[in-house]
Amino acid sequence: MSRSKDNSRTQSLARWATALIALAGMLAGWHLTDMHIQSQVGDTVGGALCDVHASFDCQAAVDSRFSAIFGIPISLLGMAFYASILVLTVFESDKARGSKNVFRPATIATVTFGLGVLYSIFLAIVSLTQVGSICPFCAVLYGVNIMGFISSSIWAGMWPQDVVKAQVGDTGAFYNGWTGLFVLSYGVALLLGMILVEGAVDNRIADERRSADERAQAMEAVDPGEYAEAPAPAKGPEDAPVQLVEFSSFGCPHCGTFAQVVDQVAEEYDEELRVEFRHFPLGTGDLAHGAARAAHCADEQGEFWQMHETLFANRGTYRVDDLPQFAEQLGLDVEEFEECIDDPTTRARVDADRNAGRELGVQATPTFFVNGVRYEGALPVDELRRVVERELADAQ
Repeated sequence: MSRSKDNSRTQSLARWATALIALAGMLAGWHLTDMHIQSQVGDTVGGALCDVHASFDCQAAVDSRFSAIFGIPISLLGMAFYASILVLTVFESDKARGSKNVFRPATIATVTFGLGVLYSIFLAIVSLTQVGSICPFCAVLYGVNIMGFISSSIWAGMWPQDVVKAQVGDTGAFYNGWTGLFVLSYGVALLLGMILVEGAVDNRIADERRSADERAQAMEAVDPGEYAEAPAPAKGPEDAPVQLVEFSSFGCPHCGTFAQVVDQVAEEYDEELRVEFRHFPLGTGDLAHGAARAAHCADEQGEFWQMHETLFANRGTYRVDDLPQFAEQLGLDVEEFEECIDDPTTRARVDADRNAGRELGVQATPTFFVNGVRYEGALPVDELRRVVERELADAQ
């Protein structure tokens, strides 16, 4: 009897430990989702844990193609999972605890956390072999999955392999109220999360897309000489009445969108607009910086804008080691390109752009200056046209 009570007490403690672990997973998952939102609107992703070591790079993680499934951040999928586990721990009944059903709250948590551990291993391998850096908050979730797997196994009072064996041997028992509650909780949590994320993205974009007139009235023009000390790739006449200088990152989704807007407006205004590109790689890792160096080295061989287009078109799908392949596709001298991309002078050139941007108050990408007036965010085509038209009118 005493041993039975001890086991019951241990399982009860493990149940609430699982609840706390699931709650910790939800909090860490939301932080990762918030970083994903920051990246979507072009803000710099970072934080204390992200800057602890050079091998940590939150920006590269959220910009990676592995950070989302069908456009849904995996951190959000994880949040829904942890929420479902939390629901099971909170609503477990005495009847469920004593049930012989192999699909009861504790065993459902054991198997799903086990799948989470396997997926964590996959993501860790991808981070090291494909992304080339570790996301510390992702590592936190790896730990959450491992701890949840252990606690839920104790809660179930069974070895994990016995849980799996029992469930495989009795799949018909899957269709019960507890699995239904798990699936329903997951669906509701995911739906609410997607609504919150979409609203957060829209709100941040709306904040950044204040009207061009408001921006112009609120900001004083800066001296173009402050960011024109070094040459930069550009298109359009040097003496064009409208000078647009963009600080951009090849890992930024909205920078790619805005690049298309700038191309369209530049084509429309032809001799009246000059566009100049400045590097502002986001994150502390080497991927964004490496892409910027690749663009600079392509510029050395007269193919900057082609590399510019290629990098944005393949955002989130390549590593630094893949950049020479882009050079080869563009017909560049690959050996010269590789020497250039590893040259300390090239790194210093990119850093000079980023430092100049920081001195001008650039914190997110895209940030651009039109005749010295600063604008933040990816403006729509019509709004950028209005900016150019106003500057042309002032120049007359």
